[in-house]
Amino acid sequence: MALAFLVIGIVLVVTATRGTASDFYKLVLGDVQGGFIYWLLAIVGVGLLGQIESLKKFSTYFLVLILIVLLLKNKGAIENFQTAFKIPKG
Repeated sequence: MALAFLVIGIVLVVTATRGTASDFYKLVLGDVQGGFIYWLLAIVGVGLLGQIESLKKFSTYFLVLILIVLLLKNKGAIENFQTAFKIPKG
């Protein structure tokens, strides 16, 4: 958790020093309004259910289902992953 706060702090300091804070806020707001927050809340909620010992197996399977639906819903996500991790030749 401390690492996440450190990364967020570094991002905020860098955007402030470069003078691109307003662009950063517009980018984040576009992600939140685009449905990202619903997926994030779903994943966090199911993950919290996994903290209950009797629901741990259900939570794991449901998280896998959510991730599969997320990948299938976003057309081209798998191709983007392949492009991002492709080793350049040369």
